[in-house]
Amino acid sequence: MGNSPERRTGSWRQFRPVLQPEKCTRCWLCFVWCPEAAITLDHDEYPVVDYDVSKGCLLCAHECPTHAFSVEQEG
Repeated sequence: MGNSPERRTGSWRQFRPVLQPEKCTRCWLCFVWCPEAAITLDHDEYPVVDYDVSKGCLLCAHECPTHAFSVEQEG
């Protein structure tokens, strides 16, 4: 697990991954591949992105087989 939870790297991000739950099959690949542990699972085992920690690497969006993550530019 990375050390981002201690560093709050979310302010570095230019793009954010946004989960579209209707497309998610709960395969957990995003959870497994996240290098900073910015993705956790809720009580129904759906991924939840912690935007204070997510640095915007977008590995979750890249690895998702169902394209359940959209990519939005930070405003």
